Amino acid sequence: MINVDMKHKPDNRFFNEVRNASKRILLLDYDGTIAPFKINRMEARPYPWAPDLINGISKKSIVAIISGRQLDELIDLTKGISANLFGSHGWERLRKNGTKSETVVPRNALSGLNIAWRIAFNEGLQNRMEVKKASIALHFRGLASEDEIKLKQRMMLMWQIPANHFNLQLMEFSGGIEIRCNDINKGTIVKEILGDNRDAFVAFLGDDITDEDAFRELVGKGRGIILGDGNKPTYAAYRLETPEDVKVFLENWLDASETAP
Repeated sequence: MINVDMKHKPDNRFFNEVRNASKRILLLDYDGTIAPFKINRMEARPYPWAPDLINGISKKSIVAIISGRQLDELIDLTKGISANLFGSHGWERLRKNGTKSETVVPRNALSGLNIAWRIAFNEGLQNRMEVKKASIALHFRGLASEDEIKLKQRMMLMWQIPANHFNLQLMEFSGGIEIRCNDINKGTIVKEILGDNRDAFVAFLGDDITDEDAFRELVGKGRGIILGDGNKPTYAAYRLETPEDVKVFLENWLDASETAP
């Protein structure tokens, strides 16, 4: 990875590429990108400016939201937004035309996830668990910093056993940890989109470690934009710092697409 503090915001060159592209595809993470983080996850509604901007962009660009959330949650939270939806890191999909599909999770992975669930349940963490199609996340938001660190360390050690035995990926993300089957991830979806749209200008905007799978696939093929502090190593090509930067980015994308030749 290259350190993100070497990056800058998308500039005129970037938006000229958007403007001159014969086809534009904008891929967006959800939590922490177009919606704020919340302790109660179902309160994480899009920023007030996000729906109108995304809907405007979708008139002349293909837009997809690719999230770690379960698809049903994503559908509920993005009502009124015109976009293709990919839930559970891409295991579940809902196209704009209403077509819904999902990929079957390997039985071996489900066995490992079941053991991870029982471990967390026995630790009294059922209220912090998010069970998804092919993963389980533990959320630590709202805990004191010291308590979060201790709990994260303990659960990383305990979940390492099923992760190793069942070939699951164990990783940290902003505000929690996740054990998952990594056969499909955000990078898998980006690779598929690139393969189906070889002449398109493709960009992905995200803020967390799970978005690095997507950024990696875009190296030399598209544009990754990371949101967040400049100390994170990343495969992204550009960096935004604040939600206001995201708003300006979407405004500039909309303007570029509307003024295309």
